[in-house]
Amino acid sequence: MKRDALSESPRVLVVEDDPDTADFLSALLATEQIDHATAATGEAALALAAEFHPTAVITDFEMPGMNGIELMAALKQRQLVPAGTRFLCVSGLDEVRTRCLKAGFDLFVIKPVTLGKLAAMLRCIRSDESQRTA
Repeated sequence: MKRDALSESPRVLVVEDDPDTADFLSALLATEQIDHATAATGEAALALAAEFHPTAVITDFEMPGMNGIELMAALKQRQLVPAGTRFLCVSGLDEVRTRCLKAGFDLFVIKPVTLGKLAAMLRCIRSDESQRTA
């Protein structure tokens, strides 16, 4: 039977090269008792995804090695995520919003991440509908 991300408890992979942002997102997920793992690069995320099996991915857009769009494509191409996996892009670059949403991200969040934006992220992770922007 094929795995479907929407029928499972959330397992969130956070991919962020800024340690403060990664720690902040990790602390939020821990507070919400959401199973999660973190990686600082796209390459590390690919290796971790093979073991962690995420149902949602929160990724920075601009990272060393590969950007968030390239990471999403690699995760899907290598079948490291189940159908229905939620993809959320967090970026300080508002000009990449359209590129991310056209590429298939479920939600785009502009940095800095606020409590209101975090609430939208959690709704997206737990929902079967795309939120698009926060």
